[in-house]
Amino acid sequence: IVLTSVPLRLHLTGRHIAVLLRDASLQVWDLLETRCTAKTTLRGLCLPTELLSLQVKPVTGEPFLRLAGERLALYRAAAEQWMKIDLAGPPTVPAAVNAASAVDWAARRRNDNVARLEGDVFTAALLLQPVEFRMKLEALIDLWLCSGVQGSNRLRVWCASLLGAQVGDVKAGKVPWPWLKREIQR
Repeated sequence: IVLTSVPLRLHLTGRHIAVLLRDASLQVWDLLETRCTAKTTLRGLCLPTELLSLQVKPVTGEPFLRLAGERLALYRAAAEQWMKIDLAGPPTVPAAVNAASAVDWAARRRNDNVARLEGDVFTAALLLQPVEFRMKLEALIDLWLCSGVQGSNRLRVWCASLLGAQVGDVKAGKVPWPWLKREIQR
């Protein structure tokens, strides 16, 4: 391992070591295979004060960061880029002017909650957190079932994607998001 700057933070797992350097570069090494699994920078991603924790996915050796403000950053080695996820949820409630705007706001709020929970489920799967995955998935299913036909169709699509197979109304021979099952298995 060649370091181009002074180390600021180390994270060691049974197989990987992640080294964050003072120049904001980050390297992850697979100690068993003696190879670099990720080489990137945190410049433009976050300030040093925003970094709460540095961790490594055990299977792929890809780093992920927990950042201040309920944010998460996942490094995608294949794309050589960071993916940011905001876990904070929807914005605060606006003052409703009339009944029509209150109904409109409630629909937007439900859609925001669905999108946030879908992101939470996907994040828990990527981070190999089975308890959080199950808890968020149960909340998402409850929300879908309360939203009627549209929610049950969305549930069907997720099931097909998680199982990697066709389920229900999904077009014959097509898996809606074929990448989802592969991603969770990584």
